[in-house]
Amino acid sequence: MAILEVNSTQINFDEKSHFNLKSLIPKLQKNFPFDQYTFSNLKMNGESVELNDDNFYLTKPFDHNDVIQISINEINNQ
Repeated sequence: MAILEVNSTQINFDEKSHFNLKSLIPKLQKNFPFDQYTFSNLKMNGESVELNDDNFYLTKPFDHNDVIQISINEINNQ
């Protein structure tokens, strides 16, 4: 089973219903909307992934050995 870590906390997810990072990010946005949170660091298998790039890992189908690490910070509205 692929591992998803958000701010170093493991979160269970169904890798079959979230085929790749491109399909997983919208699910995370429901819990962490971009207007309230920033995705400051996204890694898959130790490789940095930029959301706005044509990165291989955005569309690569999840494998049961994959490790997805995401750092999310709350935006301070000051």
